[in-house]
Amino acid sequence: MKIFLKICFLFLFASCNFSDGVTESNYSYKFHIDKEGEKPMVGDLVIFKEKVFLNNKEIFSTDEYGQKEIFLPPEENLTRPLPPNYEILFQMSPGDSVSVTQKLKDLDKLPKGYESDDVMTYVVKLIEIQAQEKTESLKKKARTKNNYPFERITQTQNILAQPGDFVRFREHLYANDSLFYFREKSILERLPAQSKIPNPPPGNYEALLLCGIGDSIHLSQLLENAMDLPSFLTKKDTINYRIQVLDILTPGEYEIFKIKKKAQAQADKEAVKARRKEVIKSTQAYIKKFKEEELEDELIYTPSGLKYLIHEKGKGKLPFPMQDVEVQYAGFLMDGTLFDDSFKDGKPLKFPLAMDRVIKGWDEGIAKLPVGSKATLFIPYRIAYGRGGRPPSIPRRADLVFYIEVIDIE
Repeated sequence: MKIFLKICFLFLFASCNFSDGVTESNYSYKFHIDKEGEKPMVGDLVIFKEKVFLNNKEIFSTDEYGQKEIFLPPEENLTRPLPPNYEILFQMSPGDSVSVTQKLKDLDKLPKGYESDDVMTYVVKLIEIQAQEKTESLKKKARTKNNYPFERITQTQNILAQPGDFVRFREHLYANDSLFYFREKSILERLPAQSKIPNPPPGNYEALLLCGIGDSIHLSQLLENAMDLPSFLTKKDTINYRIQVLDILTPGEYEIFKIKKKAQAQADKEAVKARRKEVIKSTQAYIKKFKEEELEDELIYTPSGLKYLIHEKGKGKLPFPMQDVEVQYAGFLMDGTLFDDSFKDGKPLKFPLAMDRVIKGWDEGIAKLPVGSKATLFIPYRIAYGRGGRPPSIPRRADLVFYIEVIDIE
């Protein structure tokens, strides 16, 4: 039966000519089965299955993650327009099957490897509609499927996250009343299929399935049935989750996100490469001024012998030990000779701070620069490559100069 269903999906996809019409957002669609029955309304719960293709290649299927169940939200509550697979649901009735496409040429830029005639195609089958009156109790339910009590702190009435979606969120975890873990910086993660989650599931998984974009929730999980607990927890303890959802991307939206991100990365890379000559010229000018003692009023001195000059102080946070730091850099000898730089290929260097992955002068200097900063470090040989240098590019007892731009920290 599964093989038959897959063949049907592929047949429907291959037979599309997308001639039935376009949605309000100008996505072309084609009905394969049209029961001409009752259509869902705002607030209704719709249950459906889908497959997503990028240029005939399947990138997502509910076969792995289970059917989707979403409440259709009012337009005024949406953070952004509905994706094609959700927008088409308003025109479907139970039993209908439809293909809807999103053309990549409509994106602002396409990175290398993509063409203007590439398309994202959704094949959607609507299974059931539950009218809003019958689902109000589900929205107000104060316990999850696994009986975890929760409280909605903020509720936007956006579409809730589904297994297979990518969710960006922040969270704080408390063992009883003591904070033991938090994400200060949000991370985009995929919600796995429920079949791949331990039983009982972790509380944050249950919480995320109750949230839409902009929602925040408090949820408690008594650990009496949990397995493989860390040493500082017992089965009598409770984990309290405090979660804020910042964004939710369907698999199709995530693919578009990756394409846009790749295009932006390529544009950023070219912009960095274009600045290389300017960076080399200006840093060599600062080296000359340093040797002629014309920077004394601007330099900042440290006990190690490091001297640094801040050209632009960033507005981000200071990096701290063990965090991954991303920097663009150019390294010079004291005679102005360039020996290494990231501007040549435009790709930033990433390394963990204070983990002996770079010279000591870098660890010390970059720790003083907030994200967004631009600075020049004058590093004595003792906290650079020492007496031996690094032949052939760096001679013995070489004092070094680095122009640094702190791009990001993780």
